[in-house]
Amino acid sequence: MRKNRVEFSDEEKAFKELARAALGFVEIYERIENSKHKQMMELDKQRMEFTKNLKFQMMNMFMDAQLQLERMNRPTKETLGAVDL
Repeated sequence: MRKNRVEFSDEEKAFKELARAALGFVEIYERIENSKHKQMMELDKQRMEFTKNLKFQMMNMFMDAQLQLERMNRPTKETLGAVDL
């Protein structure tokens, strides 16, 4: 009766082990790259949110300045009373 198992030489075993190790490195590299991609996406999202908030604050400051200018240019009761005389 013949055995169906194939015996590998030491060199073939070494190449198999090397291939397994290379696949392990590839899997680790892919996980790291996926993680980096997720982090970059999150940082970009945070950057966009920060920019939006900054623009909103600038708009509010501009509107406040406009209101103050309007109040300064609006005639007061004293100036209206002096004109009526």
